[in-house]
Amino acid sequence: MSKKKQKFRGGTEVAEDAPTSRPNKSEMKRENEKIRQLGEQLATLTPKQRKKLTLDPELEAALIFSQQLGDKSEAHRRQIQFISKLLRELDFDDLRLQLENLHRN
Repeated sequence: MSKKKQKFRGGTEVAEDAPTSRPNKSEMKRENEKIRQLGEQLATLTPKQRKKLTLDPELEAALIFSQQLGDKSEAHRRQIQFISKLLRELDFDDLRLQLENLHRN
């Protein structure tokens, strides 16, 4: 039996049942944007609200530092990028759920 093949732009043929090795670039950008927005939301939390979440100590320190920088500087933007990097290394879905529950109450 031969496997079905699909033609893609550029004339390359790929088997239909071939596993995709990575998400496409647009999906990655959308995911990174969601993570960045989550980081910005976390950076705006008050210390009282932060204590209600289970945060990694390094992430919590980064959030505290971002508040000290203010929100209009280039340094703040870079700090949000660093927070996003930390979130990618953690289970940010759990953190997102905690944040949603915090905003509901």
